[in-house]
Amino acid sequence: TMIALGMALGPLLLQVTGVYGPAPFLTCAVLLLLVAAPLLPYWRTAPHIQHEREGGFAAVIVGAPLAIFTAFSCGVGEHVAFSFLPVYAVDQGVSAQTGSLWLSAFVMGNVILQWPIGWLADHADRRAVLVGCTAASAALMLALPFVPAGSLGVVGAIVLWGGVSFSIYPVGLALLGQRFSGGDMARANTAFSLIYIFGGLVGRPITGAAMDAF
Repeated sequence: TMIALGMALGPLLLQVTGVYGPAPFLTCAVLLLLVAAPLLPYWRTAPHIQHEREGGFAAVIVGAPLAIFTAFSCGVGEHVAFSFLPVYAVDQGVSAQTGSLWLSAFVMGNVILQWPIGWLADHADRRAVLVGCTAASAALMLALPFVPAGSLGVVGAIVLWGGVSFSIYPVGLALLGQRFSGGDMARANTAFSLIYIFGGLVGRPITGAAMDAF
């Protein structure tokens, strides 16, 4: 939820700095330095992590393949949305700054739906919740072109899409937690994050090419 709040503030900041020129880039650079500053006093006292030969990357993939595939799928979906939702907005006649607000709406969906979907994942079969979130995310994305870009309905659709799409990540982590614990969980979470980022790297060029083609 805190990650989502931070992400939601970024596009809102663009309403102040604008989307052109050096101002938005310089502002983001300063904010990144400010975020890093509280961590600097602790770089010498960070706990040492013991490495085990049996706890490698492959062991995580073999031990929890569904959770790892979830990370990949979530990485594709979220990174594609962040990269191309504003592009789609501008293509539909919406201003670049308003298009960036669509990203805030996308992320705020996570803030709103995180708790109810998390509660459902704790009281129902997590695999079923995962399938439901994935299906709902795909359906909302497919429905988006049929919602007028200048209407309030598009904001509602994006909020719902963002909420169910982002929820795939914590439900996947919950599945990971069923298989690993303790120090193994730290290594498993690292593998989960790497696969998530890899999904974003793969998904963006494919989606960009598809948008150019179709």
